[in-house]
Amino acid sequence: MTRRHLDFYPTPPDATRGLVDHIRAEAPMLLATEGPQFRTWLDPAAGCGALLRELAPHVGRTVALEMDHGRAELAQAVADVVHAGDSLAMDWPPSCVVANPPFSMLDEFASRIVAHVQEHQSWAVVLVRAQWLDDGGDRHERFRPREIWRMPWRLKFVNGASDATSHAWLLYGPEGAAAETRTTWIKRPNVSREDWERHWLEADQIEAAQGRLFG
Repeated sequence: MTRRHLDFYPTPPDATRGLVDHIRAEAPMLLATEGPQFRTWLDPAAGCGALLRELAPHVGRTVALEMDHGRAELAQAVADVVHAGDSLAMDWPPSCVVANPPFSMLDEFASRIVAHVQEHQSWAVVLVRAQWLDDGGDRHERFRPREIWRMPWRLKFVNGASDATSHAWLLYGPEGAAAETRTTWIKRPNVSREDWERHWLEADQIEAAQGRLFG
């Protein structure tokens, strides 16, 4: 199967809503408003802003960084601040981070995110395939999270088909590398048909437009 341009697979609404519900129930400190690092949430691979759209009502300022200029323009409807360009080459403001990085560059993004969290003593949640930490390169040591939040269902990144593997959110915190990692399970949220239709329309329209440009 041909990969999408720049590995663009918008985060499905059940993953984003499940994340926010889990944070509100189990980790409300991530939504604290004390200090600048807690008032700002940054997505360094924002796409059209699917993650920030769900998170924005529960936090303060949101910042979207996106490589593709067309998707960055669409993210302006969601985020307070948007910058188009290579986020790995940009300076990031003090912030918490939420990310669904391109799979082909996940190690590079994870390295930058972990360093950012340590520098600013903030928090980050990163979407990965559940087995990513076990796939070699000592990831289980280099990127050991504070917590693993598993989703006990298969996500649908492409309309009409479930992914072949399960996924999890990794939580990184200000205390640095965790000595032990706690695993919990996210409850599958209810997502309306209207929300799914909006998600597929947005994803498929952009993919079709980029197919004409880059196919």
